[in-house]
This record gives sequence, structure tokens and C-alpha cells, in this order.
Amino acid sequence: MKPFRWAPLLLLLFLSACQSVYQGVIILDGEQRFDRPIEGDLLMLKGSVELGPKADLTGSAYVLGGSLRIAGRVEGDVLVFDGRLEMAAGSQVGGDVRMGSGAIERAPGAQVGGSLTEGLPLPLPESMLGGSPSLSERFPSMIRQAILFAVLGLILEKFLPRPVERIERTVRQYPLMSGAVGVLTGIVSLVLLVQMAFTVVLLPVTMFGLLLLFCAGAYGLIALGVRWGCEIGTRIESRAPLPLLAALGSAGVSLLLDLLNLLPYAGGALSALMLATGFGAVLLTRFGWVSYQPVRDRQLL
Repeated sequence: MKPFRWAPLLLLLFLSACQSVYQGVIILDGEQRFDRPIEGDLLMLKGSVELGPKADLTGSAYVLGGSLRIAGRVEGDVLVFDGRLEMAAGSQVGGDVRMGSGAIERAPGAQVGGSLTEGLPLPLPESMLGGSPSLSERFPSMIRQAILFAVLGLILEKFLPRPVERIERTVRQYPLMSGAVGVLTGIVSLVLLVQMAFTVVLLPVTMFGLLLLFCAGAYGLIALGVRWGCEIGTRIESRAPLPLLAALGSAGVSLLLDLLNLLPYAGGALSALMLATGFGAVLLTRFGWVSYQPVRDRQLL
């Protein structure tokens, strides 16, 4: 039995053992208000969150983008990578408050148990972490991204057809495993990278980690688009060359992801799940270079 087949299982066992560290709430977009105790951490990608006077967050709050208003208590740290933090009168933060390129509004009577640090020069793109633009505002960037995906899809189908096929087959045959590995690895990676971003020495590591996450996620999505485009072309008996079908499929996946992001409430969750599933398949296949084979019960005995 190949030892690398144990990697996904060991990853899930490790993350399960760290449940108390990574338990919490993930906010992808939209407006949320909490008036109850929250176990674990709060991770915000964008949107608006208010912790009411009765809200007690037992972990830390990590804000990659959006707006966080605290009127209750946060027992851990508050790390704002890029966004806005508002601390109401009577609010409490047990640990440190570390501000990146965002803004903070602290009312008289708001308490910080640790230190308050401001001025990390590492902003993320406004289009990624800002508010939710309309379709007309996003249309130019949607077209540019679709063209980029089409070009990359054409290149992958031309030069790396086998790795792309392995990634798509893993998503099709093992969607739950791919999604679980993608979601858990993404959450852990984002939390660790946000923490490292506030250490000047580790800023290059943070930037490299974010770039690697972005490339792996995009690779998974483009691989899905390539195979889906080729498969659809085969089913309809199209005479178009496979690279062209791959380019059209990749552009279609890009547009689908953008359209999902425009949907209120469930749109952000669906697009994040789609991204995480492709990302997980990339990890399971080691960027497409090996076929993923799950460990069978008889192999564990």
C-alpha cells in the first residue's frame, strides 16, 4: 500500500483533533447579527456582522474583509486584515486588537484586554473584499476573468490533459471527500495566514501562501471547466477542437462562479463550496500528478 494514500485520512484526523481550535462560524457575505454565545472562532470573508450585547465569542475574530461591530464580548483576539471594526460602548475584547489596512472606531468605554496595533500595509483588492457590486459594475471584471480562464483552460488541455482529467474524475467520484478536504484546509490556511500577516518577518510567507491558495483554487476550477467543456462537446457531437471546447468550458465555469456570487444569501456559500471542492481535488491528486485512490476497509486491517 502506498503511504501517500493515508494523507487525506491523516489530514482529517488532525483537523478533528484540533476541533476546539477551528470550531466557529464562517461568514461569506451578507448581513448577520448574533445575540447569543458563539463557540469557537469567527471568520469573515466579507459582509457585515454585528455581535450584540448578549453575544459572547469564546474564540477569536478574523476579518479578511467587510464590517464587524462588537457590542458584546470577544474572549480572544480580533484580527482585521482589511475591513472595518466598530467597538460599541461596553464592548470587551479579552486579547489583542490588530488592525491591518482597515479602519477602527472605538467608542468610550470599549475595553481591550491586550494591545491595540494598527497600520499593517497589506490591503487586499477592494473587488475581492469590499461590498457586493451590481451586475453592471462587475461585468467588465467578469469578462476579463472569463477570458483569462479560457486561455488557461486551453493551455491546460493542450499540455496537461492527464492531470486535469485526474482532478475532474476525483471531483466526480469523490465529491464529499474533495469538498471536506478543501473546506477544512482552506479554513485552517486562512486563519494561519491572517495570524502570520501581523508578523513583519512572516509577511513574505503570508503573500506566498495566499498566492498558492489562489493558484490551487483557480487550477481546480479551470480543470473542472476543461473537462466539462470537452464532455459537453462530445455529447453533442461537436466538431470543434478539444482546446476550444476546453476554453469555452473554463470561461463558463468562471461566469457561473461570478453569477453565483451575485445571488443573495446562498450564492456566496454555493460558489465557496464549488471552489473548495475543486481545491480539495487538487490536493487529493497532488495537483493532478497522481490518481486519488481511497483507502479501502480491507487495506486498513
